[in-house]
Amino acid sequence: MPNDNIDKGRLKDLITKRSSAKGQITKFKNYLNGIANMIELNSIQLTELSLKLAKFEALSVRVDDLQNEIEVLNFENISTEIDERDNIERDIIINIATAKTLLDKFIKKTEGEQRRISILDNSYCSDQEIGLKLPQIQIAKFDGAYFRWLEFRDTLENLIHNNMRMSLLFISFTT
Repeated sequence: MPNDNIDKGRLKDLITKRSSAKGQITKFKNYLNGIANMIELNSIQLTELSLKLAKFEALSVRVDDLQNEIEVLNFENISTEIDERDNIERDIIINIATAKTLLDKFIKKTEGEQRRISILDNSYCSDQEIGLKLPQIQIAKFDGAYFRWLEFRDTLENLIHNNMRMSLLFISFTT
């Protein structure tokens, strides 16, 4: 009898935690719906989306663990619990897919816009501008902060890796 009370108390705690997790799932879904209609995201917003997605993916693992424990303790209602698992997993998968699709969309749009601007800039270059003198580029030193990585990477890629002028300088220097 005492074990039944402990199990019922534990089950109640787990169901409460699952309800909290379902609230977090809904909150993430609302966040995604809010940014889905935006035309573009700046680098901070892209980083925020990326970090929220990572946090949400970690939540999905915790929810799976919670649900496993609930199913063990509530084996009398296993079919109801399996239905609950299916509903939660569907919501999680849809939210992850939506977030990844939005990230791809906004990153590709940002990269495409930057390439277009770079091409326009390069079309105004004269042969005299493409000499052996390399432009001075100021890049802040990366301080190791996880939430600043995407912004640093994007800056590095845009200033050096994807910079058409740098490619033209390299080509003229090597030929």
